[in-house]
Amino acid sequence: MRPLIDSFLTIKIGRKKVEVVAAAVSTLHTICLEAREETKMNQDYYNAVTKMEEAGVDPEYIIGWEGGYVLNPPREEQRVTEAYEAGYEDGKEKNADNFSNWTK
Repeated sequence: MRPLIDSFLTIKIGRKKVEVVAAAVSTLHTICLEAREETKMNQDYYNAVTKMEEAGVDPEYIIGWEGGYVLNPPREEQRVTEAYEAGYEDGKEKNADNFSNWTK
């Protein structure tokens, strides 16, 4: 991609023309790339959870995995189960390979 430094892009919005500094275009490009990566993450998350649900994985494991994946704070100590804790640790590592140990 060629550098856009010191250049302008003219965009027509309705009846008005707007000049956008190249830095803003570059920033927009970066935001689009980050959004694409986030979409991939969301798809990976969705695929893993769907696979676990279809396999009949213990709901406590799934809830823990989901929380760990998005780095939520863990549950308070009195509500933590073995399945939840295992799921939370696997989710933090983005690891969807151990859920078969928690099928019912």
